[in-house]
Amino acid sequence: MGAAKVERVDGGLYLVDLGPLDTYGWMATYVVTGTNALVVVDPGPRASADTLVKLLEGALSKFERVYVVLTHIHIDHSGAVGDIVRLLPGIKVLVHPKGVKHLVDPSRLWQSSLEVLGDLAKELGEPRPVPSEAIVP
Repeated sequence: MGAAKVERVDGGLYLVDLGPLDTYGWMATYVVTGTNALVVVDPGPRASADTLVKLLEGALSKFERVYVVLTHIHIDHSGAVGDIVRLLPGIKVLVHPKGVKHLVDPSRLWQSSLEVLGDLAKELGEPRPVPSEAIVP
């Protein structure tokens, strides 16, 4: 996997292309920074988790609060979140209440992803569970 490509969109809004599967221009994560908080919107698949973690490690000490916001739980949007919260403790995950059970136990989500996406799901990576205490429904 290559390095992340970060583009400042406006003010504290950044488009982050993590280049999952060594492809760029395919998926984007957004990072929003404020005075005391950093928000990651849709961190992408598990295949890009390490790249995003490396990018965030240096920035986290500058913020009192760090959140991951999930627009929905498909693995290309949320697959990295289990790794992120384990590697970067203290991050809170905001998700629709109906998505909580799929983050805590992603086994059904994973099986559905395999059925629909086949080998692409395997390349994107099987999501790891998110500890329930990290989730804010």
